[in-house]
Amino acid sequence: MGAAPGNRGGPPANPSNAVGVLLVVTELVTNALRCTGGPCALHRERHGDHLAISVTDAGPCRPRPRPPHTDGTGGWGWLLINRLTTHSRIEPTPEGGKTICAHSPW
Repeated sequence: MGAAPGNRGGPPANPSNAVGVLLVVTELVTNALRCTGGPCALHRERHGDHLAISVTDAGPCRPRPRPPHTDGTGGWGWLLINRLTTHSRIEPTPEGGKTICAHSPW
């Protein structure tokens, strides 16, 4: 039995969308752990043909775009997020951290 429309279940409309979502989740969670050194929380919610992906961490610093480097030192994160999502935003938390929200096709 398939999942009801709007439900969290169900396969993506296009299999490549799942790969994009996995890359976005991996990038957001990895950066939250690497940059803040503390715990983070991942939340996702399906909205029709998109997934809202949110990662909350305790770090007050907003991510900033950097020029990408081919030597493995980074700079690809925001480029990747902006390419694989339809929009993203950063919201401060009452505790002084932040939540990064990204909407990705599903």
